[in-house]
Amino acid sequence: MFFGMSRNQREKRWAEKAVQHAVVGRKRMEAQREDKIVSIAAACKSRATTALQEPIEIVQSENDVSQY
Repeated sequence: MFFGMSRNQREKRWAEKAVQHAVVGRKRMEAQREDKIVSIAAACKSRATTALQEPIEIVQSENDVSQY
């Protein structure tokens, strides 16, 4: 593969490959980060929906400020 190439050509090719791998890795990390944000948002939405469906119970405690 590298036979017949000068040292500068080999180093240039290695540098290009390194840049390609870095770009792919960065895109993969960004996609994972976006997936995580979407899953957190979905979990928050489902918790909020569940909380809104539960009946609201007002409990008056002995330490209620209105007694004073």
